[in-house]
Amino acid sequence: QRVNTVTAMAGFLAASHLTFVDNEYNKAVHYINDLYNKDDKDNRGDVAHSGDFMKPLVLSTTYLEATKKGLVVTTDVFTPQEHNASELKQTIEKKLNQYARDTESHMKIQVSFDHWMYHEPGPSWVQTLRNIYSQVTGQAGKSVEAADPTVAKEIPNAINFRTSTPGHQATGHAPNEFKTTKDMQIHMRMLTEIMLRISNLPHMQ
Repeated sequence: QRVNTVTAMAGFLAASHLTFVDNEYNKAVHYINDLYNKDDKDNRGDVAHSGDFMKPLVLSTTYLEATKKGLVVTTDVFTPQEHNASELKQTIEKKLNQYARDTESHMKIQVSFDHWMYHEPGPSWVQTLRNIYSQVTGQAGKSVEAADPTVAKEIPNAINFRTSTPGHQATGHAPNEFKTTKDMQIHMRMLTEIMLRISNLPHMQ
C-alpha cells in the first residue's frame, strides 16, 4: 500500500510528544497533520465532492519549500471532473482561513485549479486502445480517471495509456520498484499492438 510520506512524517512528529521550536516548520507539521493526515473520507471534511466518472475529491500534501518569504506547503487537489471550480475554491479558502484564525497562524493562502482534460469514448483510436487492452489481458478495457499523466497534459489531444496487468500488485513508484519478465512481455505486446494498429487506422475520429 502506498503511503504519502509527507503526511505520514507530519503525523509521526505531531504524535511524538516532543517539544519543538515554535517556528514555521512546527506550525507546518500541525497544519498538515490537522487537515490532511487522515483517510480518504475524513480528509475532505466539508469540501467532500464526487462525480459519476471520477473518484471523490482528495487532498494530498506533496511538497514543502523554504523560501525567503517563508515556508511553502503545497497540497494537490484531486477533483472530480464534475466539480464546480468556483464553489470548491471558495469552500477550501473558507476552511483554510478559519484554520488560520483558530490556530493564530499567519498564512498566505492560494487555491487554484487546472481544467481537466476529458475524452469522449467515441474516437476510433481510443476504442482501439481499449480493444488492445482487452485482447491482451482478457479483461474489459475501460476509461478511468488519472491524476498523474504529466506528458498527456502537455500534448494537445493526448491521453495516458497505462500498461497495467490485471490481478498483479503494482510494484512501480515504490521502494525497490521492479517489473517481472512476464509483465514486461505483456506490456511490450500492448505497446507493439498500439503502434501497429493506430498507425494503420484510416482516420482517428
